[in-house]
Amino acid sequence: MSKVGEMVAMFRQMAKQQQVIGTVWATAKEIDWENKTMIATGLKDDLDYFNVRLGLGAIVVKPKVGARCLLGIIENKEAEAHLLSAEAFDEIHYGSAEWSSVKGESLVEESNKDKVVLDTIINAFSAFVPPPSPDGGVAATAFLSALKTALSTQSSGNYTDILNKKIKHGE
Repeated sequence: MSKVGEMVAMFRQMAKQQQVIGTVWATAKEIDWENKTMIATGLKDDLDYFNVRLGLGAIVVKPKVGARCLLGIIENKEAEAHLLSAEAFDEIHYGSAEWSSVKGESLVEESNKDKVVLDTIINAFSAFVPPPSPDGGVAATAFLSALKTALSTQSSGNYTDILNKKIKHGE
């Protein structure tokens, strides 16, 4: 490499080291959920940032209008801003179910299966009549009576509202 080329490379390296990572505090002004962008207004300078991306694909957050947000400026190009975080949001979309820690629909489905099994066991115990025994069924009757009393004050879980509709998994 020539001396001029080395000098140019050195200046480029120095320029990169001088770049600050760009973050901006802003307020969510308008949300375009269909295009996953927003308009945000800077808190410090009151300037609008247009086409701020609400996520980079894996996780997309729909902030509440008026919520304070932290924006990241990619390579210090304000036209390449994206949402890093928001103090309040209306919805979160995970890119796919595989990226989530819990598959909500599967959790509800499997929990409902467990509820059916538990309800069947409870009903079987509640309807059970002990067979005759040498002690006249006293021990079995006492046990069943205690079990029925304990079960009568309990109920199995209700999983109908377990999914948070603001969190979307997949397309």
